Amino acid sequence: MARPALNPKLPLTFLILAIVMRGISAEAAPWDRLQDQFLGKALQAADSVGVEVVALPSGQVHWSHRALEPLIPASLLKIATSYAALKTLGPNHRFRTALHAAAAPRGGTLSGDIWLKSEGDIFWTVDRAATLATQLRAKGIETVRGRVLVDNSYFSPPSERVCLDEGCEDSYNPSISSSAIEFNTVLLRVSPSASVGKPPRVEWLPRGRFVQVINEARTAPNKAKSTLGVQLLEPDPRGNMRFRLSGKLPMSPAAVVEKRYSVPNPSAFLAAVFTSVLESSGIRVEPGTTRAVPPKAMPAEAKVLAEDLSPTLAETIHGLNRHSNNFMAEMLLRSLGASALGPPGTEAKGIAAVNTVLQSLGATTAACVLKTGSGLSRECRMSPRALSRILVSACSDPTSGPVFMESLAVNGEEGTLRRRLSRSAVTIRGKTGTLRDVVGFAGYVSSPDRPSYGVVILLNGVRDLRKAKEAMDSFLEDLALSGPSPT
Repeated sequence: MARPALNPKLPLTFLILAIVMRGISAEAAPWDRLQDQFLGKALQAADSVGVEVVALPSGQVHWSHRALEPLIPASLLKIATSYAALKTLGPNHRFRTALHAAAAPRGGTLSGDIWLKSEGDIFWTVDRAATLATQLRAKGIETVRGRVLVDNSYFSPPSERVCLDEGCEDSYNPSISSSAIEFNTVLLRVSPSASVGKPPRVEWLPRGRFVQVINEARTAPNKAKSTLGVQLLEPDPRGNMRFRLSGKLPMSPAAVVEKRYSVPNPSAFLAAVFTSVLESSGIRVEPGTTRAVPPKAMPAEAKVLAEDLSPTLAETIHGLNRHSNNFMAEMLLRSLGASALGPPGTEAKGIAAVNTVLQSLGATTAACVLKTGSGLSRECRMSPRALSRILVSACSDPTSGPVFMESLAVNGEEGTLRRRLSRSAVTIRGKTGTLRDVVGFAGYVSSPDRPSYGVVILLNGVRDLRKAKEAMDSFLEDLALSGPSPT
């Protein structure tokens, strides 16, 4: 039998294949070393390490290390909340805040109580509150003979505090209410008097009659050591904040003390601030002497006097991710729940809406245990794979993706990455997460003329935060400069 003729192209084919395989092998070696180096450094700083690195936009997995294991995500949970909100509400969603009254104004006077009610605006400010006052002035209103009241029924409960580790004293533990202003926080500023021995000056922002100060402190000579103590006391029966100042504050510009506090009673706070806004706009407020406890919801016959629509979600969501704002995340979670499942918005409804989006991306409920919208809980769990699915989806989502990606922090620029890899040639765009024993990153890594990657890193049981962050930053930079090519 004649031997089949040898195809003359086969040797060339084998040669090309050998060259390709040699190239793949050569590339794989440093990539393997990079993985090993990172794991070695990370495990020196933390007990548990979860990683997923994917090619973009395909989502091809380059490296997966314990990527299916649910870990504490800290603030990385915010990318789930924000992306789910963008997918469900849409980037053009706006929040409505309205001022209502049961009676119509007559002769420049509005007789009766007025009510503020919002749909959970995540970024309502004094400046925007002033637009409502301007609208009242345009209607000829010069006097309000009644109380400024707040309807917080769009959320349930009407107000709540989200606290980490059962400690609520720090301002990163937000006070949540559907009608809120300036993140439901007050900035207290203490500065020395112009005379030694006199009490220091105390100011607060936003302005309003909601702060009481027992000032037992004194101004000391310039070179004296500061012993100023600021104690937050229990609020008074009307919900006003109370502070006690003690010790000495040197007569020096450098001695000024500023601290931000979350308010204990959002309704009383907003009512006081809006009263001040009205008065600053030239509208007198005469609440009378009634001591009756105000109802929690406005009467059904109340009509809209003025309203304010927020900027779009696309315009405001950067504050949530870039600056890791817990208040905005928790507000958005409840607003999302109200929009998706009907008011009142609750934590549970918001979590259900986020889970719906995560499941549509292929993330299992076992990989995602959500307890908050901000990650301010040690009971929250997310796997690197679930977070990676968000990154891949956003990368190819023409509607929500660009807004989501733009909302993330960038190394060396504004946000939580401003001091990370600030002199590097690589671009890191992402969300960080940090608790005292948790360090995380989820985002996008790239460098000129190199592939882009989606990266999720979660370190739990962290013993050394500095070493954990250094290991993470080194890996991200090396990945951007010498990571694998997609196959």
